[in-house]
Amino acid sequence: MNFLKMFIQNFLGMFNVKLVKVPTYVMPQIPFDLFEHVLLKVLHETGPSFRFIQVGANDSLMEDKFSLLIRKYKITGCLVEHIPDLYDRLKLNYSDQPQITLSNVIFSTNKSTRKNTRLNLKKMFTDFFYRTVHRVLSSNLSQDTKINYSEKSEDVECKVHTLKKLYEDLNYDNLHLLYLKSKIDSDEFIYQALDANLYPVIINYECTEMNSAQNYKLKMRLLDEGYRFIDVGAETLCVRQYLCSTSLLSLA
Repeated sequence: MNFLKMFIQNFLGMFNVKLVKVPTYVMPQIPFDLFEHVLLKVLHETGPSFRFIQVGANDSLMEDKFSLLIRKYKITGCLVEHIPDLYDRLKLNYSDQPQITLSNVIFSTNKSTRKNTRLNLKKMFTDFFYRTVHRVLSSNLSQDTKINYSEKSEDVECKVHTLKKLYEDLNYDNLHLLYLKSKIDSDEFIYQALDANLYPVIINYECTEMNSAQNYKLKMRLLDEGYRFIDVGAETLCVRQYLCSTSLLSLA
């Protein structure tokens, strides 16, 4: 039987064809979400006192797995989004979650000063209409000019905070989770938390925009402050050492 099988396989190999047995079932592929497991453990230990701050919440719909966990476990915290249009959509999307506080602030950092602007949609649509009419009347449909978006934007007032000031305004007793969706200045937000002695039990941040030197410096600081961490895709999950060495052993 084995000889016949080898003969057939070798014969088909002459024509670059391979005989493969197709299984009658498909192996299940279930992703393992390490962040959710750690979050559940901390929620179990802290109960209703659990508090979080998420920076860069966007509108809670685009590439945000954390929003699903907020609704699933009804956890309490603050979502920060400084872009006005996204903040308006964020308010709408979280209107059914009374335990959530929303904040439209810009964080000051050591790296840069920030200016809050929004696109003036009325100016953009008016400009688009006149440009279209001009192209039709000129009988040159290929004639066009580049849109200057700086002329279509307007300044919007927005509070400038540090992470510590926001934490004080929220009047939280503790900060258990700092969740950073902001790809820029994530390290600065973490430094602000550590310098203010907040020490969240969990820190989750995106490291895709950091260079190697930045990431190395940040991780050395986290090590010094008692954190252990693991890179999961484009994110780094950090947990304070006392939790790693005791409670998390029960996850195994």
